[in-house]
This record gives sequence, structure tokens and C-alpha cells, in this order.
Amino acid sequence: MKTGGGTLLAILGGIIGVVGFAAFQRANEIISDGDAAFGFGWFFSDMSKDDAATLQIAGICGLVIGAILLIIGLIKVFKSN
Repeated sequence: MKTGGGTLLAILGGIIGVVGFAAFQRANEIISDGDAAFGFGWFFSDMSKDDAATLQIAGICGLVIGAILLIIGLIKVFKSN
């Protein structure tokens, strides 16, 4: 049961990465909808362009942090074997 910590870290990294990817994709959809109709789509959007860009950056950060945790967790698992 030595690999429990590394396995949990890898699972946590995977979950954070998936959530980050979902946030990034949602931000891209919001930006795409807002830029529709020559930029007038932002008048009908429930989120501003700045908020969508912030969500996009947060999604990228989630992807990076998730990947780092996943790699560290896998290294811990393989080093313990």
C-alpha cells in the first residue's frame, strides 16, 4: 500500500485537468457566441468578455496544475515499485 499517495495524487491531477479542460472549452464557447453577429453577441451574453477571458485562463491553469500533479503522482507510483 505504499503507492496509495501517488495513486491519489495522480487521480486528483486527472480530475483537476478534466475540470480545467471543461472550463477552457466553456470559455471558448462563450467567446465564440459573443463574437457572433459582428460582435453584437456580447449584448445578449450572460458573461462579459473579460470574465470569459478570465475563465479561459483559469481553465489553462487547471490543465497545467492537473498535468503536473498527474506526472508527480505517476513518478511516485513508479519509484515505489
